[in-house]
Amino acid sequence: MASPELLPLKSYDTFDHSQSKRASEPHPQDVAGCFSRLLMNWVRPLLALGQRRQLNGDDVWPLHWDLQAENASHRFSSVFQDTQTMYQAAVVCFGPRMVLTGLAFLVSMLCNLIGPVVLREVVSSLSLLAQEDPEDEWPVLSGVCVWVAALFAAKVLQALADNYARFYSEVIAIKLVASVKTLMFRKTIRLNAEARRDKSTGAITNMYTSDCDSILDMAFLVHQVWLIPLQIAIVSYMLYDVLGVAAIAGVGVIVVMLGINHVISRYMFACQRMYRQSKDVRMKKVTEVFKAVEIVKFNAWEDQMLGQIKKTRAIEMKDLFRRRLLACLSVVMLWGMPVFISVASFGVYTGVLHRDLTPAIVFTSIALFQLIQGPLRMITNILSMLVQSKVALERIGAFLEMPELEDDNVMHADHPLGGKYTIKKTIVAAENGEFGWDRETTLLKNVNLELKAGDFIVLHGPVGCGKSSLCSALLGEMVKHRGAVYVGGSVAYCSQQPWIQNMTVRDNILFGLLYDRKKYEKVLDACALTADLQSLSAGDATEIGERGINLSGGQKARIALARACYSDASIYLLDSPLSAVDAIVQNEIFQKCFLGLLKNKTIIL
Repeated sequence: MASPELLPLKSYDTFDHSQSKRASEPHPQDVAGCFSRLLMNWVRPLLALGQRRQLNGDDVWPLHWDLQAENASHRFSSVFQDTQTMYQAAVVCFGPRMVLTGLAFLVSMLCNLIGPVVLREVVSSLSLLAQEDPEDEWPVLSGVCVWVAALFAAKVLQALADNYARFYSEVIAIKLVASVKTLMFRKTIRLNAEARRDKSTGAITNMYTSDCDSILDMAFLVHQVWLIPLQIAIVSYMLYDVLGVAAIAGVGVIVVMLGINHVISRYMFACQRMYRQSKDVRMKKVTEVFKAVEIVKFNAWEDQMLGQIKKTRAIEMKDLFRRRLLACLSVVMLWGMPVFISVASFGVYTGVLHRDLTPAIVFTSIALFQLIQGPLRMITNILSMLVQSKVALERIGAFLEMPELEDDNVMHADHPLGGKYTIKKTIVAAENGEFGWDRETTLLKNVNLELKAGDFIVLHGPVGCGKSSLCSALLGEMVKHRGAVYVGGSVAYCSQQPWIQNMTVRDNILFGLLYDRKKYEKVLDACALTADLQSLSAGDATEIGERGINLSGGQKARIALARACYSDASIYLLDSPLSAVDAIVQNEIFQKCFLGLLKNKTIIL
């Protein structure tokens, strides 16, 4: 049967960004001058183009090499392996840039504090001007002009410093999160079977989203941890300079309310930990239900499963309510703090010290109180961010320390002991192997086999006799208690449960490899998929739903088999790939695929 006309899709020549239309152009940031970088002028052409028409993917420059996940994570990964702590790895990798951004934030903060100083001098000068003779106005007015010019210059410098600090803080945050996510992804695919049982998919997904978001917030706001106390201290001193001893009353209010807020933050930390744990339990339950949704529907267990999910959700909401209640209490206290400070300071200044409030004192004090509101209000967010990021780093750190697959589970051709197999032209071998899913139990004993290139063997036996476990042992995913396993070529593996991505049929088969039309059509024909593609509305461009929900079991199995065949591996481990198809299709696949397309490959069926 002739293959159907395949719909033209995006180019599958490569997934490498370097093949994009603008790859040959240098990144604008690399060729921009100091002035252009300072004012972010190198972005202007793209913004101007966006004003004229809608932007598309070809208009945007390729991601800067320094921000690509592979490059960003390379050094971080090596440093983390040496230090085994994310704090030290982050400091070593991003410390110099963080120092520069910290200095820029400091300059921005100091420039912002010039406003009340200028206000005090200008109001004092204008008050003095009302009392001076007209011929003495010029020196006073010239002084006012100087102060106003200084304020203008300070605001310009503040804008430049703030722009630099925020931009590179985001760059650091993006690189840090990209590095952490890369480490987590590599760890996920290297977890051994015992670790996979302890850490559910829902918990890993939660760390990959919520916990990484917490780290992103921490990386962006980390300088506020020391800038806010410093700004509060400087403004408090300025208040003391304006109000004298009366400012101590305001400082006392700050100390008392911050102490109360510290107690609240400790309870918030405990509630945050409980909330994350209950959220993991709920995510695990939801994941289990969706994985077994067919069984749930078949047995009409919807109400029971829904009840269990609601029960875990209720526990999660209870923990979330307590955390939010404490957060609201902290916000109410901190938002009311400037009012308490003003009442206490002005009350002591006029009622206790019996001094008059001049316009310069009043306006300057109000400006300083207004200036201190921002840092005081941010304390809650910063404390909450620190709590969440600390919990997130602890969870991710514990995850990265979980046991991995042993590198010596399987020997390859480049292994020092692999020479004795290559001499005999052996491509797969196991000698006196004993394997288990953990270190305490042994499931497979005295495993011995030896395959040459092109051999085709069939493992058969009753359910639970260890056929799938043997495939896992050859892949290195079981714990090897003793013996040796050798695999001398690339491996393609089809599991009993077909693994399907939420992508198009073609994407699932190519799996990121180059698109070769002749090879692609041969694979479709060998796996008996040609007729199925004709029945699909969009052919091989049909989007496959989550876990292949819109495909039959046989179609999913054949797409997984087609992906393995297209990979052109040397060794094929096929775990019951024909169990979900009828006898006619089984015979067609056996003849065209196993005895045809893969006739020169080593197959373990």
